[in-house]
Amino acid sequence: MRNPAHLALRWCVAATALLAVSALAQEPGGACGAWRQVHFSPNGRHLLTQDRCEVIVLDTEPLAPRMRIAANLSTNANFSPDSKELVFVRSDTNKGSGDQVEIWNIAERKQISSKPVPACKLRALSPDGKLCACVEDGKLTVSDLDMGGRVLEERKFSRPFMSGPPRMDDNTFPEYLLRYLLKKEMLPATTRRLEFSPDGRFLVAWPMGKGTTVVWQVLERRKTALSGALAVLGRIAFYNLKDAVFLADGRLAMSYEYCYLGFRTTCSTRVASIPDGQWIKTANIPAGRLTSTSDPDVLIVEVPGRWERRTPTRTIAVHLKTGESLDVDSAGLMDVFGDQYVVQVAPGRLELRKWSGKRASNR
Repeated sequence: MRNPAHLALRWCVAATALLAVSALAQEPGGACGAWRQVHFSPNGRHLLTQDRCEVIVLDTEPLAPRMRIAANLSTNANFSPDSKELVFVRSDTNKGSGDQVEIWNIAERKQISSKPVPACKLRALSPDGKLCACVEDGKLTVSDLDMGGRVLEERKFSRPFMSGPPRMDDNTFPEYLLRYLLKKEMLPATTRRLEFSPDGRFLVAWPMGKGTTVVWQVLERRKTALSGALAVLGRIAFYNLKDAVFLADGRLAMSYEYCYLGFRTTCSTRVASIPDGQWIKTANIPAGRLTSTSDPDVLIVEVPGRWERRTPTRTIAVHLKTGESLDVDSAGLMDVFGDQYVVQVAPGRLELRKWSGKRASNR
């Protein structure tokens, strides 16, 4: 039986957070729509919310707005590793200045830097706003935005590759077999993941199909050998590595293809360290797509719905050390830090709640 005093405390925390955040949020159906992203700062003292129109930063203790930035035509904003700055890329085609990296000081509530960023098809910005990784025509480059020039260039990062078996759709088996044998086509070079770690120490560039996977150490300015646990990033097999996401402290959580095929309810996710490539932990968690959180020991799993059981897609947070899970049912789980988590209960409405034990819920 649950403690009535504990339930009352949780209700008060959730109600206070809802009032504070919804005062800033757009109502359902507003001009800016639902939140594009919501996450805590690395030290847990701030909460970032962003929609199509603006970025809002709140203090978490006590929960109160700190600053808001008009950020139309901008990329997702990120906190710097020390939680003192906010970094994002703004596209301003009206002024003709091209894309600009903007850095805002959170304590002073003002912009402290703006500098041009290279234009490319796929781009990733380091958390401190000093480096920009680009993939263009199969070539990977990393540019130093402060000093100028390139600090990394991988000319054969990704290459065109042969397509796999086509979908059967409504074709008969002979037609399907003929298409598979005679009508394969070369797909253009693409990238599966291009991302800096939240602590800014590493860059992972992972091509789709053929190519050269790059794990780059930012401070040392050198590539890491794909040995040990990192070797799976360069392998192609039937049950190949499906995804690799950074945890908040720079470790990699890896999931495999068979976790997405729909007939498994749980799956082994392995955590590896960089740059030594050591396996740290294997966690048996619900099968689904992984998303990192602001807590280095927590992953969010998007569990797909099962049409035969009429179950909807839901999000579950899993603590990798304790095995505890958090299922908020229909509410959209956005981020976790320590004993706090934030959910989107409706477009433009957030609640900040306490995670107080195993199988916590919004009931």
